[in-house]
Amino acid sequence: MDRAEYVHDKACIRILTPADIPHLAILEKSCFDDPWSETALKESIVTPAGTGFALTINNEIIGYLLAYHIVDEGHLLNIAIRPDFRGQGLGRHLLEYWLQIGIREKWVVAYLEVRAGNIPAIELYRSCGFTEMGLRKKYYADGEDALVMVKQFQTKSAIRGEDS
Repeated sequence: MDRAEYVHDKACIRILTPADIPHLAILEKSCFDDPWSETALKESIVTPAGTGFALTINNEIIGYLLAYHIVDEGHLLNIAIRPDFRGQGLGRHLLEYWLQIGIREKWVVAYLEVRAGNIPAIELYRSCGFTEMGLRKKYYADGEDALVMVKQFQTKSAIRGEDS
């Protein structure tokens, strides 16, 4: 997986490396009012459970996804598309790419938190099979609540080969 494995029109998806962190930090600032620090971005990809994917066009990072993969679960930490590239389905393709990894790796479930007021993101997640499972009150630094969403892949007994 060290080269681009997925191409959507002119966009490629590749694994993030620590060398990408300064570019992610700039992208973070253009996408979020409360951007992650370079340290937090780096820690999310260098930790053993961490992974990240860059969405590039002509080798320029225009989006990314950060996640943890722990045993049979995925946890989406962050996904961002540069504002001038939004509305083209690129975020969906990046999310679907990550979910396909879950299918290949036989995850049971994937989780995420999303701002309760981020309706476009909530609609994207619902359209990809996520459902709401809870609310984290005042989760974000500005006091906004987070919806906890979950996508079920299969049962643990199915993964172990047991009959249901």
